[in-house]
Amino acid sequence: MVEAPLELQKTLTLPQNHLDACAAGDIPAKGNAAGNTDNLLDLTGENAPPKPLPGGYVLEDQSPLPLSRPYLHHWRVQRLT
Repeated sequence: MVEAPLELQKTLTLPQNHLDACAAGDIPAKGNAAGNTDNLLDLTGENAPPKPLPGGYVLEDQSPLPLSRPYLHHWRVQRLT
């Protein structure tokens, strides 16, 4: 948690290449998570996570070692047939 965010903003600047990347991706560089600058509590238009998979899909373990199961990069989604 930042104790004095307004003071911190006075001394920090974002590199121009970061701002350029946001502009290229049509991502707001000001405001809250939705890019709203007037009402910071209004998150209308924020990015949302993808919807859950429909029923019938399961995770299939692709890891060679049982110990690596917690790491989801070894898993893939497979549709039950």
